[in-house]
Amino acid sequence: MFTFFPQNQQNTEPSFEEHLLTIHPDDRKLFSDTVAKALEDGKPYAFRYRAYWPGDKVIWLEGRGEAQFNSLGKMISLSGTCQDITDQVISEENLKAERAKSIQNAKLASLGEMAAGIAHEINNPLAIISATAKLLTRYINDPPKFEQSTANIKKSVDRI
Repeated sequence: MFTFFPQNQQNTEPSFEEHLLTIHPDDRKLFSDTVAKALEDGKPYAFRYRAYWPGDKVIWLEGRGEAQFNSLGKMISLSGTCQDITDQVISEENLKAERAKSIQNAKLASLGEMAAGIAHEINNPLAIISATAKLLTRYINDPPKFEQSTANIKKSVDRI
């Protein structure tokens, strides 16, 4: 434990309060609450928290421990251990960021496909409208063909 908390190293074991000062401020409540719960219910604990390495470098630790009780149910000691999981946490955060980036890219790809589909669905009727509009001048003296052409234009507009 003194490898992770050399600032606690003295001739005696550090007090809980001294040890708590080496824990990242955002994780102190979690640390205190977890240990208190273990003392209360006697169950072992395991949790992740951040601690300060000398020089104010923050490391991630997985703490595990349990309280020992005597035959009368009185706690006689609290023991535990830590494992440096900083590289694991960094890898998990990187994986999470890559996963989020991948999801965003998939969303953009889907949006692009949808936009292409919409453009296709609009461009086809527009092509019909454009071609038919050019023919209207030819059919100005042929009312049935003129009516058919305007009906095709209306149909294409409705499709859009």
